[in-house]
Amino acid sequence: MLRYRSFLALVLALVTVFVVSCATPTAQPPLYDQSKLAQVKIFLPTILATRDRMPELEDLIEERDWVFVGNFIHGPLGDLRRQMKSLARNLLPPDEKAAIAATDKLFKDIVAIDAAAEANSYAQAAVSYKAAIKDFDSFLDLIPTKG
Repeated sequence: MLRYRSFLALVLALVTVFVVSCATPTAQPPLYDQSKLAQVKIFLPTILATRDRMPELEDLIEERDWVFVGNFIHGPLGDLRRQMKSLARNLLPPDEKAAIAATDKLFKDIVAIDAAAEANSYAQAAVSYKAAIKDFDSFLDLIPTKG
């Protein structure tokens, strides 16, 4: 009987350890705190205003007004990269990496639009503009609206 009790105690101890180790609560995904949201709200209005002005660039491309396409890129879009990267630094790590990647893709598209404008290439400018809008919107999809 003594062997049976020892064996039973060992089995109960193992079962207890197993149950306790499996019963730990799952980690909650990190959320945005108010200070991070406040930082995001500093940069977001300027970025949204620039996004709202992107159809102006499309109109300039449609009109094949290459001088003003270049002016628009170097004027209203001139500070956009800094604003977007500053906002991205205030996101959670996975979103930050995706936002920086979207920013880099957007600016490759903008550089391609600028090069197409210098080459007077409507087709390349139109393709790059569509890609830029897609990348801009994918960046904006990463931005939190609340914690």
